[in-house]
Amino acid sequence: FRAAVLALAASAGLQGAAAAAEMAKPDDAAAEGPACPGPAPQALVSAQIRLPSVSHDLSLSGPDIARRAAEVEPRIDHDHDWVDGTVGLTTVKFLSQFDTQLRFRKVEKGVCVEIRRVSAVFGFTDMTVYVASEYGTASCAYKEVLNHEHKHLEIFRNEVLKARRPFADAIEYAIRTKTPFLAPDRETADVQVQKILEAGVQPVLANMWLQGDAKHELLDSQESYRRTERHCADW
Repeated sequence: FRAAVLALAASAGLQGAAAAAEMAKPDDAAAEGPACPGPAPQALVSAQIRLPSVSHDLSLSGPDIARRAAEVEPRIDHDHDWVDGTVGLTTVKFLSQFDTQLRFRKVEKGVCVEIRRVSAVFGFTDMTVYVASEYGTASCAYKEVLNHEHKHLEIFRNEVLKARRPFADAIEYAIRTKTPFLAPDRETADVQVQKILEAGVQPVLANMWLQGDAKHELLDSQESYRRTERHCADW
């Protein structure tokens, strides 16, 4: 039984250190200078969650699932003593992206940039549950593995839902504290806006994964495995 993040995709992810380093570059310092005076304008911010339908893959054997898990999360330890191998896996593909509306004001050294609207989307583009093909769908073992993997899905969903308000709040805070800013041109401004938003939400996403990982680890503990194993005789 395992849960793994298959991909962190699109505009924002867990690359906070790199984003923070980029934010510390001269563009950011210029944003706080006198070239763009005044407070940030009130921006319209929305954050929508994406939760797709769950796919079920029953075509892989236990060893195949173990190899699949190693591909998406090499740090997973497959030597756990659970019915002689890996029998289930849950994978997700994560997405975070921003659609923005900007206002540009021409100044001597470039353009002052204001963020007027942000429509953010974050969540999952794919959620897949694997159950070992050795178990028929009518078997007790199949039903127990499926139930276990659906608990992993519930953790993923719940953590994203809990993060929605903090995610939006982080965007609003980033706009208040990092804008307006000076950019040499509009193309550079677009890139810098994405960096501002990514760096702003990074702590929220990091905490979301941290909280979720702790719950996944409890679900995948040896004690949890033993309780599930006792439910069936057809392992």
